[in-house]
Amino acid sequence: MIDINNIPKHWEVKKLGEVCEVIMGQSPLSETYNRNKLGLPFFQGKTEFTELNPIPRVWCTKPKKIAEIGDILLSVRAPVGAVNIANQKCSIGRGLAIIRYPQCVNFIYYFLKSIEQELDKKGTGTTFRAVSGDTIKNFEISLPPLPEQQQIVAKIEELFTELENGKQKLLLAKQQLETYKQSLFQNLLAIETNKTIEEITENIDQGWSPKCYNESSKNINEWAVIKTTAVQSGAFEDWQNKILPTNLKVKEQYEIKVDDLLITRAGPRIRVGICCLVKKTRPKLLLCDKVYRLRINKKFAKPEYIEAILNSPKYSKEIEKMKSGISDSGVNLTQAAFKKIKIPIPSLPIQERLVNKLSGCYSVCKNFDEKLEVGLQNIETLKQSILQQAFVGKLIKPIGKLVNISDEKYKPKNMYIYQCQILGAIIRASNNKNIQHGEMTLAKMAYLIDKVFQIPTYYDYKQWHLGPYAPAMKIVINKAQFFDKSGGTLIIKDEQKLFKYDNPNIALTENAINELMDIFVQFDTDKRSHKIELFSTICKVVEDTKTTLLSNIRKAMQDWKIDTTKTKDKFKNKAEKFSEEETEKTLAFLISKGWDIKLMENLQ
Repeated sequence: MIDINNIPKHWEVKKLGEVCEVIMGQSPLSETYNRNKLGLPFFQGKTEFTELNPIPRVWCTKPKKIAEIGDILLSVRAPVGAVNIANQKCSIGRGLAIIRYPQCVNFIYYFLKSIEQELDKKGTGTTFRAVSGDTIKNFEISLPPLPEQQQIVAKIEELFTELENGKQKLLLAKQQLETYKQSLFQNLLAIETNKTIEEITENIDQGWSPKCYNESSKNINEWAVIKTTAVQSGAFEDWQNKILPTNLKVKEQYEIKVDDLLITRAGPRIRVGICCLVKKTRPKLLLCDKVYRLRINKKFAKPEYIEAILNSPKYSKEIEKMKSGISDSGVNLTQAAFKKIKIPIPSLPIQERLVNKLSGCYSVCKNFDEKLEVGLQNIETLKQSILQQAFVGKLIKPIGKLVNISDEKYKPKNMYIYQCQILGAIIRASNNKNIQHGEMTLAKMAYLIDKVFQIPTYYDYKQWHLGPYAPAMKIVINKAQFFDKSGGTLIIKDEQKLFKYDNPNIALTENAINELMDIFVQFDTDKRSHKIELFSTICKVVEDTKTTLLSNIRKAMQDWKIDTTKTKDKFKNKAEKFSEEETEKTLAFLISKGWDIKLMENLQ
């Protein structure tokens, strides 16, 4: 339960079901599933989740529950609490729920990320944990006014971007180290002496997997059988084992010795082909049957050298191709195929020099990996700390209610500077998404900021040939004090100079543009321009006609004339340019976001 003393006084405490529409998933009949992209993308659970948007692998021709673009997808079955945002219309199964909050979807998204562990604890069930729709709906949320929600999201994303930049630098350093490791093997490709695994080994066998006690042996005087997880890339972990019952006769021929080379042969795809050399081990430890053991003929090769070769990128890829099985959850590496792998065999002194060089490199890598993991964990801890502060009102200074243009008490001190800053914020936020604007697409973005997100731009938008446009905007741009449009693309000349004046709506504008760009960034440049014009046109028609009835919208689009002498368009009106089907889809999306209401209210 939320302590109202810990949140700002003007915030409200609500139940999630009072704020959002919560729709539990429902699985269609399995015969309606396909991988041929027929119907809607289908997500049964969180398997297809990524950092932000799910990636479909299955489609469904007869969906039961449908999520719209911008809906939050919440995992309600083990694991409970993970979230993604739908970036396309899709169908969901019973492992997910739809959380719909069109006013500021990212606010709820980040709130759900902040309570993921808490939500998971509310899961019930013996076979697998799950949460009910009632549990989700009754979860409390502290809710600031909408403008403050938008500023909180903007601040979260600003801080997360800084953390992500730090994370990427760490990962880049690790990648560079891996590249160096790979380069050490390049000279081996020119070696003419190649031998198969079979030719350089005295023996290859696999072990024994009797039914053992499900606990690790800590007594070196009792026998135990290794688990496959004892074999890690370049490291043997002898503590990963199971105690062998004393009533079973020990097969001592499978006892693991120093210089044994182990490689996993069966299991999940990601765990098959893992190789390590046993450099030290406890006694009375037996090989399991899902691991091959190689005993290298030391006349030909050093075991450390073979371990390094088999763990190199080239041979890891070769082993990957050999894996067989109908599912990634269970594949095999056959001994017949594995023994035929050919590897370069230089002289023993060369092998030793390479091993020594690699040993130093691996030592650096291990040390760096440890620091990297600590760094990554710290980043995740900081993210959670940011989220915790955000939802008790400690991340930003409360801004209260946003005053809109109808309130005569609110006026920018300098209208020209204010308008330049709003346009500059649109350009800057779009550039961060690798999207550039010319004058017309900038005008359409400004229109959407004004009418959909209700951030005042103080322009009077008209029905123009290429969409909503404010002729007065040209004057602001053409003064060339802050903008340069050489080449048709608008750029900011001096960001520091432009944004040095206080403007409470800059952060709101950039947050709104981030949300819009997430919609349009999925299209290539040509299609994107078309989609932006379509979307802004529909918005302008809804604003002017005060209706979302398709027939009325199409009639208004027919009345919206296009002067073909002033554009490259061959269409005479907007109804000709945009089909009824794409109009209907755009209108449905607009309604799903709740933006039609804002447009028809026309508060500004």
